[in-house]
Formats: sequence, C-alpha cells, structure tokens
Amino acid sequence: MLIRGGVSILSLVIIFLPRSYPPEVFFLDVGQADASLVQQGDFQMLIDTGRNSDILTELKKAMKPLDKRIEVVIITHMDLDHAGGLVSILQEYEVTYIFSTGRRSTSEYYKILSSLIKQKATPYYTLRKGDVIQVKDIFLKVIFPDNDWVLHPHLNETSLVFELRVKDVSFLYTGDISIYVENALDVGKIDVLKVAHHGSKYSSSEEFLARTRPEIAVISSGKNSYGHPTPEVLDRLKSIGAVIYRTDQVGSIRVDP
Repeated sequence: MLIRGGVSILSLVIIFLPRSYPPEVFFLDVGQADASLVQQGDFQMLIDTGRNSDILTELKKAMKPLDKRIEVVIITHMDLDHAGGLVSILQEYEVTYIFSTGRRSTSEYYKILSSLIKQKATPYYTLRKGDVIQVKDIFLKVIFPDNDWVLHPHLNETSLVFELRVKDVSFLYTGDISIYVENALDVGKIDVLKVAHHGSKYSSSEEFLARTRPEIAVISSGKNSYGHPTPEVLDRLKSIGAVIYRTDQVGSIRVDP
C-alpha cells in the first residue's frame, strides 16, 4: 500500500504465499550499475534495473522459475546505469507498477522506454519525500527529494533516497547522490547502506557516515574508468567499522533479514 500524507492513494492487490514465507534482499551484480531485488513470497520489488539486459540473468537466479511478474519497479533516477535494464524487464516480465521521481531525460533510451511503458499501459507514479510503500514485512519510506529538490539541474542530485525496513533490519538506498544532498537528509542510524554513486569520493562523507553508522556497506560496481569505489570512501567506511561487500568482488549479495 502506498500512503501519501496519511491518505491511501493506491492498493497493491497481490496473491501471496503464506505470511511466514521469509523476505529476502538481493544486491544484484550488474556491473558498473545498480539493481536490488526485495522479495517475499510472490511479491517482488525491484530497485533500479542495471544498465542493460544483464539484469535478466540475475533475476532468473533470484526469482522462482515460473514467476513472470514483478509487482513494483522503483527507478531512483533515469540515468542509463539505473534505468537501462527496464526495457528488457518490460519485455520479459509483467510489471504491475513503476515508481520514479518523474524527472524526464533527453536520451534516446528514455524515449524508447516511455513509448514501451505507454504501449504496455503500465501504471507509472512519482514518489516524493514522505511517501510510503508497505507490503507484508517490507516497509519503504521516501526521505528525498521533495518537490523543490526534484527540480535540481543535476539528475544525480534528484535521486530517490529511501529507508527500507524488512522485519527489524533497516536499509538506506541512496541512488547517486553526493555529499551536497547527504547533508540535507533527515536520517539516523541504519543497518545496511547501499553506498551512493558506486563508491564515488564525492559521496559517503565522514559526517554522513557518523550519523548513519551502517554495520554493512554494499557497493554496486564493476569495471569502470572512474576508480569506483575510491580509496577515500573505502577508508571512511572502514573507519566506522562497517563491513564492506562489493559486487565487483563477490557477485550478487543476498541479505536474509
């Protein structure tokens, strides 16, 4: 269920396996890109889609073989390394809802994606600070951006940032935000941090990490020319005692809350 301002505006009608079916959180190995799958029973929430059709290989490993539906897809922002796999997903799976910031892109890929969403008649909704999605043991609350911040000219700085709680474990998803946005976030201690911008030195500041103090830091990265994850970020994470997991070193990462 999505709740905005305390009023329900959308209900997700889904057939579930028994409630005792445990939730799972995956950070998928999609190279220098982002994709994370949260699932419980027959419900799947995909957060970002990687750069291309490589996402399909990872989804087939994580999902049940006969499950061809993904109930929720959330795109933190429309850069290719976060939204580039969505066309392949829409061609392979039935997607019930798509959520993003509503920011458009001038890329040719975005035009193709927009056309396919219309062709499939897939409901598309924008998310803003304060919005909530809750299904079974999965609770998501958007903490950024608000209606003003989403107009920022740099697309990375408009990334959706949200706290995901799965049972008693808290995850913070940060898209590609920089220190500039980190300083504006109202967030405290969390358990698992999806490190912003693949470990860029311009994110994950000392002040931000001192506030959030994650026990686990997940970095989604692959072969790249940017030096991600940077030594500066790795050192800052180590200095607070975070255990670091990198998809470029260990492949897809599964968390069982």
